[in-house]
Amino acid sequence: MKRGSVTAMRAILFGALFGNIPAVIAIIGTVIVRPDIGMLSEVVSGNWRAIAFGTAVGAISSAVFWSVAGPQIAVTPTDSG
Repeated sequence: MKRGSVTAMRAILFGALFGNIPAVIAIIGTVIVRPDIGMLSEVVSGNWRAIAFGTAVGAISSAVFWSVAGPQIAVTPTDSG
């Protein structure tokens, strides 16, 4: 990831993506433990609540982070030298 200012949209997007890490681990674990399950779409459809919850919690958490720290991290430092 390049260095630079962190926008609110970027923070919320990454929060939603990182909020889905537990759901991805659950899906991978289900596929490993139950290889007879068939298609990956069946596993994902069975975990839709975890995906939705992870997306919501991640986005809300990053929005709270942005509201607290956003003004300080959004400013691009000037080069003084």
